[in-house]
Amino acid sequence: YACPLCSKSVMDMSEVWEKLDTEIASMPMPESYQNKR
Repeated sequence: YACPLCSKSVMDMSEVWEKLDTEIASMPMPESYQNKR
């Protein structure tokens, strides 16, 4: 997704990151990790 030489994105990844954020937000946190910092 990013150029190995200059680290610039080859394409706009904002939709992909938004979709991933939505998926993660919809999953409940396992009980064993809920109160960890």
